[in-house]
Amino acid sequence: MGLGVRDLRLKAWPYLSPWVVLAIGVLATALLVQAAHQRAHLRDLARFERVVGRTILVIQRGLDTDATLLRGAAGLISADPGANATAFHTYVDNLDLKQRYPGVRGLGFAQALDGPLGRAPAAVRVWPDPAKARTAIVFLEPHDAQNVSARGFDMASEPVRAAAMSAARAQRRTAASGMVTLIQRPDGPGFLIYHPVFAHGDGAFLGWTYMPLRAADFFGATLRGAAISELADVEVFDGAPTLGRRLYGADRRPHRPAFSVDKPVSVFGRTWSVRVSNNSGFSEGP
Repeated sequence: MGLGVRDLRLKAWPYLSPWVVLAIGVLATALLVQAAHQRAHLRDLARFERVVGRTILVIQRGLDTDATLLRGAAGLISADPGANATAFHTYVDNLDLKQRYPGVRGLGFAQALDGPLGRAPAAVRVWPDPAKARTAIVFLEPHDAQNVSARGFDMASEPVRAAAMSAARAQRRTAASGMVTLIQRPDGPGFLIYHPVFAHGDGAFLGWTYMPLRAADFFGATLRGAAISELADVEVFDGAPTLGRRLYGADRRPHRPAFSVDKPVSVFGRTWSVRVSNNSGFSEGP
């Protein structure tokens, strides 16, 4: 008697079963590998998000610390509007700016020439146009050659600086400028922070304590100090993240980032965009 179709199927099954088992094994292995990769990706993403959070935090803390210095200097001028250069020098010298506050090019006081203090001291040459000047830098420490060259400058004559100064005065709060070229260090972008100074008692407006910061120095030192640079490349933009608005960008090593994010950060009345991308050191981290 010949074999029926059903018998043929039963006889063929033992020969097919190893291939089925192999296919099932390969599929199971692939699913396990995929799940392992997914877990690793999620673990790395969580670690990257912690790096991003730490990046934003250290930048904000650094700026807040600098603003505290401005408020302290404003208190000095407010309490004694007649404070001279020696008193201001003593105050700033005790701060040890160069060692303790990276990126800060100086700490100064810009006098409002339309205020109760009147014209700038005779020893200060007001520029670029004394006849139209509304402000003048009368104190700027430390007293090095670069800062000496900035004394007397009417910062209100430059629109970006003037906008921040007006905001600080009108809103009675600390204000940051947009991206500028610093007088002291014209070799890269910088920015300034202003704090308004009102006389103690009658509240008359005297001027601004201010701080020029070279972006490469401030961000570079801040990020290195928090060990961010070992894990991520950071760029900071004044406003939208476009090349012409880049305040800071670390030198990139050849590397295609797995993670990259742009975060808006509020900075004394302005909004910066902070771009964080993992670098080759990130994969070697814990």
